[in-house]
Amino acid sequence: MALNWVFQGEKTTRSAPPNAGFEYSGEINSLLGAMPGERMSGENDLLQRFKLEVLDQGPEACLPVNLSEEWRETLSQVIERYLDDDDDSQFGLVVGALLGILFGKNPGAEVSVPLDTMFEYMQSYRLELALEEVRRKTEVKVVPATLETIFTDRDLEFMPSA
Repeated sequence: MALNWVFQGEKTTRSAPPNAGFEYSGEINSLLGAMPGERMSGENDLLQRFKLEVLDQGPEACLPVNLSEEWRETLSQVIERYLDDDDDSQFGLVVGALLGILFGKNPGAEVSVPLDTMFEYMQSYRLELALEEVRRKTEVKVVPATLETIFTDRDLEFMPSA
């Protein structure tokens, strides 16, 4: 397992320099799993629960259409707090969801993504979470994103309600 920042083609395990990217090779569960014997508390409890309830179910479970209402709402709130207040206290949940999807889109491959692209993915995920809320709570039916279509410049398709 490797967790590195990438800057101008060079890897470092130290703090990320400006304009760095994120590169990870290995299993998402290894990245987010607790150390053996480590007691989980607070934010880590929530991250561990997310791992067990969502990430351990496979990449498709991270798609907004497959999230429980609790996780859809929690991820939406975490993104909003991050964007509005620079509150990154639970941002690991969002990173975990994004990585879960990226690993699903690229099975068995190393994932290397510039930070600005990760930010774009987060914005796209934010929109997909909102579209899923609309789909669930109104009569407007949006065709949900799949592993193939999420983080692409897809056309949104709306279906008539049944």
